[in-house]
This record gives sequence, structure tokens and C-alpha cells, in this order.
Amino acid sequence: MSSAPATQGSTSPRRTARAALACYVFGLAVVPFAFLAVSLRNVHDYGETSDEAYDLMIGRFYVEEYPRTGLARIDDFLDELQQNYGPFWDVIAVRSGDALLRRGWVKDPTTAYHVPVVVASTLLLGTVFLLGASACGPACGLAAQLALLLMPQFVGHSQNNQKDQPVALFFALAMLAFLLARRRWSLRWWLTAGCLAGVAFAVKINGIFVLPIVGLWSLPSLLRAPRRLLPWLLRFGVAAVAAAGTVLLLWPRYRAHPVSSLLTTIRAFRDHPFNELVFYMGQHTPAREVPWHFPFVMLGVNTPLVHLLLALVALAVLAGLLVRHRFDEAEPLRLAALWLFVPVAVQVASRAPRCDGVRHYLYVLPALALLSGAGAVRLWRWADERRLGPRSARAVVFALPALLLLQTLVAYHPYQVVFFNRLAGGPSGARERFELDYSGTSLLEASRWIDSRLPAGSRLWFTQPGIHRFRLDEGYSFVEPSGLPNYKVSLLRGMVKTYDTDDDYLHPRRKIVYEIAVEGAPILQIFVMPENAGVPEGGSLRPASDVPERLAPGLAAQLSVDNKPHEALPALERPFIDRKDNPYYNRTTELLASGYLRARLAGTHLFELSSDDGSTLWLGGRPLVTNVSGRATRRSVVLSPGLYPLRLRYRNEVGGAYLDLLWKPPDALELGPVTAAALLHDAEPPGGGSP
Repeated sequence: MSSAPATQGSTSPRRTARAALACYVFGLAVVPFAFLAVSLRNVHDYGETSDEAYDLMIGRFYVEEYPRTGLARIDDFLDELQQNYGPFWDVIAVRSGDALLRRGWVKDPTTAYHVPVVVASTLLLGTVFLLGASACGPACGLAAQLALLLMPQFVGHSQNNQKDQPVALFFALAMLAFLLARRRWSLRWWLTAGCLAGVAFAVKINGIFVLPIVGLWSLPSLLRAPRRLLPWLLRFGVAAVAAAGTVLLLWPRYRAHPVSSLLTTIRAFRDHPFNELVFYMGQHTPAREVPWHFPFVMLGVNTPLVHLLLALVALAVLAGLLVRHRFDEAEPLRLAALWLFVPVAVQVASRAPRCDGVRHYLYVLPALALLSGAGAVRLWRWADERRLGPRSARAVVFALPALLLLQTLVAYHPYQVVFFNRLAGGPSGARERFELDYSGTSLLEASRWIDSRLPAGSRLWFTQPGIHRFRLDEGYSFVEPSGLPNYKVSLLRGMVKTYDTDDDYLHPRRKIVYEIAVEGAPILQIFVMPENAGVPEGGSLRPASDVPERLAPGLAAQLSVDNKPHEALPALERPFIDRKDNPYYNRTTELLASGYLRARLAGTHLFELSSDDGSTLWLGGRPLVTNVSGRATRRSVVLSPGLYPLRLRYRNEVGGAYLDLLWKPPDALELGPVTAAALLHDAEPPGGGSP
């Protein structure tokens, strides 16, 4: 007997099974491996963020110092906030990066430590698929996975966020395990879920929200079935004990005093002294005074509109299920909604500093992806039930937004973190109200431009802390404004208003020589500072017309060691630090010297400055020689008889220390030291300020 032809809305069991299998193949193999392959191909495009080195210091302490001295010297290596970040992922990142470098599989250190984050992001995609598939079916799992994959903030942080991407992974794994534990009611799954919650906390404090979310999620079903309360409490207790035990296992600092350590960690983040200016809603506001709606607004403008609309569909479905008392059917959506809103609301209530866009809320993006995926599947089924056009046409309509978002990801690469949706007017509209590249991802591209275009010996001024993020060849030095920089590098971020008093960083007047822009919005600018141009080779200087009446031999000098305040030294008869015989090895050292140079003859004078690390010599009020670590730099200048204001700055950061200034006056046959015979300083300096 022949069967009747299937209608458009019906689906045979065999076809359903094939579709489910296809979803699992794509969700667990095709999509994650494609993402991993593309990410590793592009891994050199992403630079070091503002917090990477800070995070890796934690891992470096636990890998190298902790096995030798335990926690005895933790205060010497980590500040209070670092001590309260979980070390689990940092240790993985350091060990993995070191192994990649040691085996020669990766040559660049920054790239080597990005690879573990790429792997974590790949695993997160697979985890979100399993969450969606377990909650609402494989189609929902695949839709949720694609929703996460097409979130620019997920992609932008998938390479170089050493904290928030890993905590999002373990947070999602814990949620998956709790979902399965509720379904299967097995102690083994409750134990596994608790362990994963402990791992999430041992990565970052945000993992603390896992257990409260699960408790709130379980509460309605327990109220409907009170007889299950005691068994649930037993299983939830097992999970809580497993979470605590995992924290003690992975975080040595917690082993001695777990409760007091937990309170200390909470206080460290709630009361953190960070209070730099944040540019939000067109206003520069200290981080602790940023309005409460910051995370909600940033999630709203940093997320594609299609994701927001689909999530609203899912929330509307959730509301309808709750109104109709279909509580069991609503459970997966309720879990995603609690995951999305509870952590953000608690962080807002804690009054912790608010900054860095959505970076601190990345661990709720999987929940948003689950809601978006559920909304997409619900819309598809709604259209399928009403037979709204051929399936192929509907597939095109549903695929079009995904293809447009994929095009957006490619167009923004590697600056997906700068994405703003049309609610903010895109990046070009958002630049007048929000910070764009708050993580400094554009500094890698800026470094490459500087290396290829600026003259060797250029002095650079970076208008905020964090010069370690630059990857420059030798030949450049970073100075403060007093060091007469040739170029100013400005990363457009609120805190720049504090450090750059030279100009309005949002509407600069200086000449831009290089700019990185995304969709018409500048995120980094480099300016020339012609007023600080040094003396050209063979140029001329005039002696000072006004000099103090009483001069003494040598230079006035001040010295700072280990970042302590500068202390005055006896008159410096020769600017010289012996390469072997000095106490400054591996110590932060700064020498400032000032006075006058006496030129006795007219003609060409050759100067040579050598140092380890950097040094700069000013003569006649103009930069003459800038030297970077391990080099000797020369410059010839024509002088007339007379006195020339001289200033010298030397700084050592790490390793060996060395300084020497030589010259060759017109009557000399070879270079020789500049000594007290040619060096003078004011015998009665007014006030005793810095030279």
C-alpha cells in the first residue's frame, strides 16, 4: 500500500534523525574545527591586550616561584587584585605558551600565549551546542552555537582574553553539567557539575554565580514538588562541597583559610581602587561613578540587533509558557534568562568599578546565544507551521542575517571588539559616546607601522600606561612629555583625558601622521610633535645668553632605584656607570643630570651616548642623542665657544646597567669622556627641583 505524500509541514522520523545527526556533526565537528583553523590562521593579527601581561604574571608566579617558596613571597610578585584572581587558567596559559615556544612550534611569545585562549574559545562553541541540544534539541543547539560564533565580541576576545573567555567556558560547562544532573538525577552528574563550578571560580571570581543561578533555577520546581526538596538539597550539597574542594585543589591561597579568603576576594573586586576616567554616554566619569545601567547599555549596543531581537522572541516565549503554567517546558529558557540577568544585576548592585565595555560580562554571552538560538528555532517552527513560502525561500531569509554578520566580522577583522550596532550608530556614531578599543588591540598594527615608517631613534609618547603592549624593533624609546617626544601615540580611551593634557584626544588639533579606523571611527592616532625635533646631523647650536653667576664643576644629579623617590647625588664629574661594577643589575634605576657644557673651540663636536637600557641627551634645550638599550648612538653638532644647557636622562628596567657619554671636540684626535673640566652646574640652584 502506497503512503500518502508528506505535507510541507510534516517530517518523517528518518528525516528527523538525519537532520539531528547533521546538527551534531556540524555542532561538534565542522563548526568548532573550522573556527579553530581560521583562528590559528589569523593568530598573528591580534596584539597583546591591556591585561594580558598582568594575568600571565599570576601564572608565572605559580609555575616558577610557588614550587620553591610557596606563598611566602606572593606579595613581592603579585598585587592585591592579582592575588585574588584564580590561577588555574593562568597556569595553563603559561605552561602551554612556554611549551609552544620551547618546541619551536610558535616563534612569537605573544602569539604562543594566545593559542590556549583560541582552544578555550573553540571548546566554548562546542559546549554551547551541547547546552542548546540538551535543553531544546539539536536544531536549537546549532542555532545557539552559530549565534555565539557570529557575535563580534566573542570573536574579538577569542584570541587574547586570558580571563573572561576561559571563565565563560567553564561557566558554560558547569551549566551543562547541572542541566544534565537535573535531568538524570545522578549524584555523579551533580559531583561533576560542582567540580566545574569550582574550576570556573578558580579562573575568575565570576564563577561564584554558578551555584546561586542553579539554586534560583531549581526553586520553582521544588515549590511545586516539596517532597523533592530533601533529595535536591542532598545533591546540591554534594555539588557545593565538590565546588569548594575543587577551589582548594586548584587555588593554593584558599587552603589555609577558605572562608576569610573568599571574603577577601569579594572585597578586593568590590573595593578595587581603579577609578580611571571612563568615556560613557558622552561623559568622562570615574569608573566607580559610572551609572548603574552601564552593563545593560553596553550589552545592548555591542550585540548585533538580530541577536537581541531573537533573544526577545525567546523571552516572550518564556513569558507565555510561565503564564500558561507550562513550567517544565520553560525550564531551559528560564535557566538561560537567569544566567543572562542575575550576574549582571549583582555586579551592578555591588558598586564595583564599571569599565571596559562588555569585557567583564563575556561569560553571559553564551546565555544570550542560547536565547537567540531558541528564538530563531521558534520563529522557524512558527513559519513552518503556517507554511509561509517554500522552505528554500525561508532558509534564505534566515541565512541572510547570518551571512551579513559574517561579512561584518571579516570587515572588522581584527577589531571585532570595536563593533557597535545601529542603536549606537555603528562605530562612527559610538565614538562620540563610548570607548571603542579599550583593550588596545590596535597597538600591534601601530607597532608595525612605527617599525616600518618612523626614523630610528624617534622618541614616542604613549598617552596612557602600558607601553609593554608595543612590539617594536630596537631603535625607539618611550618618553614622557618632559622628554620632548617626536611623536605622540593616542589610543582613544577615556583615561587618556587624564594623561594627555596636550590636546583634546577626541577632537585633536595636531597633525595626524597615521590613523587606524574601523568603519570610519578612529581608534588610534599618531601625531607628529615638530616642536621637539632634535638637532640634525651637522646642525648648529648657539650658546646660552643667560647663565647663573656662580657655577661649580660637574652636573647636578638625582638618582632613583627600585622606583623610590629621587635622591640628590654629589656633583657628577662624569656621566658614567660601569658595565660590570655597579649595584643596578635587574633593578629599575633612573639617573637625572643637568647643568652646562662648556665648549672652548668653535667647530664640529662629535657626541657618542652608550647605555643599557635607554638614555637621552639634550643640549641647548634640544634633544641631541637618544639611545636604546645596548647601542651606541652618535651625533655631530657645530658649537661656538660658550656654555650650553645640558640635560641627561638614563633609565634601566631589567638586566645589566651601563652608561657612558663621550665626545670629540675639534682639537681632539679621538673620542674621550666628558669630564668635570667641561661640565658645570648652578652652585646655588633655586628650590632644588628635578634637574
